[in-house]
Amino acid sequence: QDRYAYRSNMTDVVVSHLPTDRKVKIKCRDYVKKIALYNDRLAVQLPDRINIWELSGNGAPEGPPGSNAAASAVRGGATSTRDVKGGGPDMHYRMRKEKIYTTTPCNQLLIVANHIVIAQERKLMLCNFSCGDARRKEREWNFDSDIKFIRTNGGPAGREGLLLGMADGRVLKTYVDNPFPIQLLKTPNSKAVECVAMSYNRSKVAVVDEDHRVIVYELRSEAGEGGATATAAPAMKAPVRSEAAEEPALIGRAGRRGQKGVKKELASADPMANMTNDDALKSDVELSAAMKAAASNVQSAGGGRILFSEPNAVHVAFNDEIDGMLAYNGNGVLSIKTGNYPTHHQQMEGAVVGFSQSKIYMLVGDKLHVEDPEPEEEEEEEEEE
Repeated sequence: QDRYAYRSNMTDVVVSHLPTDRKVKIKCRDYVKKIALYNDRLAVQLPDRINIWELSGNGAPEGPPGSNAAASAVRGGATSTRDVKGGGPDMHYRMRKEKIYTTTPCNQLLIVANHIVIAQERKLMLCNFSCGDARRKEREWNFDSDIKFIRTNGGPAGREGLLLGMADGRVLKTYVDNPFPIQLLKTPNSKAVECVAMSYNRSKVAVVDEDHRVIVYELRSEAGEGGATATAAPAMKAPVRSEAAEEPALIGRAGRRGQKGVKKELASADPMANMTNDDALKSDVELSAAMKAAASNVQSAGGGRILFSEPNAVHVAFNDEIDGMLAYNGNGVLSIKTGNYPTHHQQMEGAVVGFSQSKIYMLVGDKLHVEDPEPEEEEEEEEEE
């Protein structure tokens, strides 16, 4: 989360360390089509293959005997654009010997600890680093609608999570070791999802739909962490027969002769007296349906409780330390929302790509800017004497 990669001069890749603003340029010597970055891994898609890079500090460099990490970095084309003396983050990338050959165009590309994820319209493919060819994929997901947005959601190596925004308005979550995706929510009126972000503790999801409206959902109740935030469903009880209307024990001729009259009185007092088994079964089905309907009214139509919604949004990012703080931009305006406080707006160009502590990282063209927005100070009017 503290690094960002972008293409430069069509054939180069620049990786920037956001906290220190240290950068490294990787010369690929070919047209760069897609870039994916995850922790210490970097994937670069070229016209006929996907190259995989990693930080050289992870272990011994791969290559012929006698080679070292610096020589591997130079052969791979990684040159640091800024030298930091006295230590600092590792910015020396080396290219792994594994390559994935593919000429099939892809919409989006992701990399995780041991796999490459390729998104193609309604198909999602998972390829191991050692597969050699994208046709020898390890797993494949097929969906009913196009994939509009995808991003990694962390997790242990080999079990990372993926967030998907679909063209039919659904937000799905799946894991690289699980063939079955989970639906988190669905946007109102099934608007296509353009951007998705998840909060620090994974309790909230921000979605930007095709109408450029940002909607923040709460995925789980925070009862016990400052109060309940979801309304409890009204308790519904099945009708039971009154104990006071029990059938009296009648014996003898009087009992037999008065049986019909007593049954009529019981039927008028208890509506369930003449209910058959089929009627009871229908009543149970209607009751369960009513209870489900009452429970669904508590949440939004998509499966998550809507916290707020605002227009004019293109990109959105949550703060990496504060769960309820996020930033989004659109139409040249940067907006910051924190909890239930009013939204702070500020004129600023660019796209939000990161939000760390009090710093917001904006991508303007191919340049990354670090902004530290400050609240507007109210001007004090001097009183005239």
